[in-house]
Amino acid sequence: MNSKGKVLTIILVFLLALSLAGIFMQYSLYNQEKKNRIGLEEKLKGLQNEKKNIENSLENKKQEIVQLQKRLEDASAQIKSLQDDLQSEKKMKESMLLDLSQAKTDLDSIKEELNREKEERNDLKVKLEKTLKDFKETETQLEQVKIAKSLVENKLKELDQQGSKVELGKIVVTPEQSQVVTTQKASMPIEASILSVNKKYNFIVINVGQKDGVKVGDIFSIYRNNKYIVNARVEETRENMSVANLEDKKMAGKIKEGDVVIRQ
Repeated sequence: MNSKGKVLTIILVFLLALSLAGIFMQYSLYNQEKKNRIGLEEKLKGLQNEKKNIENSLENKKQEIVQLQKRLEDASAQIKSLQDDLQSEKKMKESMLLDLSQAKTDLDSIKEELNREKEERNDLKVKLEKTLKDFKETETQLEQVKIAKSLVENKLKELDQQGSKVELGKIVVTPEQSQVVTTQKASMPIEASILSVNKKYNFIVINVGQKDGVKVGDIFSIYRNNKYIVNARVEETRENMSVANLEDKKMAGKIKEGDVVIRQ
């Protein structure tokens, strides 16, 4: 009995030790599991917090993205507006350049027109000065013609009053002889001679007049030695003589007193 009891005691002690060891192991495992669970819970809690933070950050990022998209849309709209303004400004610049080119062309045209007007004005000024000069010269010549006419009239009066012979070199013409040489009819040719030549004013005085049928406008041809020289048109008539203008002024220097004249 004693040996059995010892064995039982040993077995019981072994079993008790084994139970205690099992209990200790279970307790250790429990503690370890508890620690692990607490660690996992803390880790899970951290992960949840991190997830929440990430979600919050993601939401913030989404809001930022929305804001950035809005800003991008605004910037795109501004860019489009600036592009439109730039295009409008470009078109306006091109239009201004065209207007400037046209204005330059118009300015050049105006300058050319002004230059032409200036040249025309200068030409008119020169012509006016020439006209004034010619007018003054004409006035002077007219005055001289008046003086010459007065001298001719005085000479004609003297010749009318003399009623005597007029010597023309070798030719002597009296009023009676002129009636013999000429005819009384205006339709017949009249032959006479030159009493005086005024080369300066291009006229001659011939020894036939109203009583010989000479009238203003008659044409007389001038001859020397039966050679034709030039024609003269009667401008004024007196009883015994007439004044005629040469048709060609250049021939005045070739006419002499005594040259024969024949009415056409």
